[in-house]
Amino acid sequence: MSSENSTNQGGGGYDSDFMSNFSPSLVHRIMLTPPNRLDSHSFHSRSPTITFRKVLLQEGFLTNTQVQSKQRTTNNDDDNDGNIEDASEARRVFQRPQEESSSPSQMPLHESISRTMMRAFHDVLLSQLSQSQNYDPLLDIVLDMQSKLKSLIPHRTDLHEKFKLDLDQVKRCLETFEGILKLLCDFAQRLMQLESEERSVSTQDWIHVAMDIQQQQLQLQQQRQQEHIDDDSASGGQEPIVRFFCREDSNEQDATMTMNNAHPHDTVPAHHRIQLSCNKFIVASVYFVHSKIVQCQSDVADFQFGHFLAPKIRAHGIEFLKQDFEQRFGSFDSLLRNNDVQVPNMKIWLTEIIESCSVITEERQGLLTSEEKRVETLIQRGWVDSILFRSPRTVESEEGSSGYDGNYAGNKEESVDNHGHGNGNGHAHEKHNTSGKFYMPEIFYLDTAEVKEIRLVTKMSVVGSALALHATNIAGAKDNVLRQDPLPHEIQQCRTKLIHAMGNRAIGRQELYEQAVGDAVVELARELNPHFECNAAQEDILRSRTAATMRGEDPVINLLDNRMRAIFVK
Repeated sequence: MSSENSTNQGGGGYDSDFMSNFSPSLVHRIMLTPPNRLDSHSFHSRSPTITFRKVLLQEGFLTNTQVQSKQRTTNNDDDNDGNIEDASEARRVFQRPQEESSSPSQMPLHESISRTMMRAFHDVLLSQLSQSQNYDPLLDIVLDMQSKLKSLIPHRTDLHEKFKLDLDQVKRCLETFEGILKLLCDFAQRLMQLESEERSVSTQDWIHVAMDIQQQQLQLQQQRQQEHIDDDSASGGQEPIVRFFCREDSNEQDATMTMNNAHPHDTVPAHHRIQLSCNKFIVASVYFVHSKIVQCQSDVADFQFGHFLAPKIRAHGIEFLKQDFEQRFGSFDSLLRNNDVQVPNMKIWLTEIIESCSVITEERQGLLTSEEKRVETLIQRGWVDSILFRSPRTVESEEGSSGYDGNYAGNKEESVDNHGHGNGNGHAHEKHNTSGKFYMPEIFYLDTAEVKEIRLVTKMSVVGSALALHATNIAGAKDNVLRQDPLPHEIQQCRTKLIHAMGNRAIGRQELYEQAVGDAVVELARELNPHFECNAAQEDILRSRTAATMRGEDPVINLLDNRMRAIFVK
């Protein structure tokens, strides 16, 4: 460490060694966080609590199972059990709309690949277990779980002995189903002591399932001993199975009550009776407990980051981001003195802002004399008008060749690479800009993805509102039908389908895209007014207005777009 760095650190100056551990994007995100919310900051958004039921569904463990669904109410205690042996039907019973959105065909590509690889890993484990007389293939995972549990309390060496397991003891546990299940219960109970109260609920639920199965196995063994039946004869040569109840998640229970118009006091959580092979149950349980330990590690890391690291990063953030900008585009002094512009996009952007005020002499004079006026103009005209709501506002323009471009540049004459280093003198930018092309000012080099997301959300909101308005008018529905909170379940489903159709640009040609959106709008119109019988002429009108709206040619778009712009200005 240099003497300069040491001096800076000791005197409370800029700590370059400390800040070198963090990326500019992370520092930038922290600088945008209000100081009173730094303790809630994390490396990434807080993940939902993992539940055993979600593991069974999302990781494919329910395939070829027998499921019985039981809904208990205080008004009716009768058990209405129904055997569902078909796997697709079992999934239909279990899945709710929020889970369907996580199907492999709809989830992000990286998540789909990750889940596919995990399922393949589980298949390999199940294949190894089917050829083994014990659970030795799980040894490495079990040892990793033990190591991760100890890492959650690195400074509590007095507790490490409680988390320590002898290797021979672990191997003995892996010899039988009862042994591995007891070991997993031990891990889960230790994990509960380290988790938050909210997180520990799903761990406790799994422990209850495991303890019920342990009791079943004990009773089964006692019965076999009394009847002098060995395990092979009892199973008939087939793989042993376990049966258990799995409680429905609370958020899904809320959705069920909403759909059934049930009162919270009339309904208790639904339980689903599940049948799995012993090997499949153990692999699913190992995955669940291991995932819960990893989630606990993430929670601990996020707590430490938000309470200890983030405040220090914020203290050094301005100097860090200033240095990063100068490394990419040159020092601020050289940018002011050098006529060979190294930030051409920002120059064009500022020129547009000034020219938009040049019509009114008093307004332009205010920019020279009032810092408050400069800030107001920069936000309203530079940010809202020139970036967020820059025309054209068609749905396809975000990814098309016209309108907003998420990059700093995008033509052969002038380009900026991923690090933001420019080449050329910027004339190509000015030439391209006159034809409607716009490039993100260099000062926003860390905000490109977020700005594009904001533009997309506002644009989708405007276009979706226009399409809903057309559907309401054509259907002759009441103007307050879409103001209900919450929306009726059927209308909410149509809304979800419309949003999915609008976002599904990968469907193919523009005609196919507009047709899919048109189908969703027509379905919405029929649902808004049950008495509406959409004839061919009305459907053609609705589809033509849909296409015009999607292309930004409908006058309603401009009206709603201006309303949305006014909201952002305020």
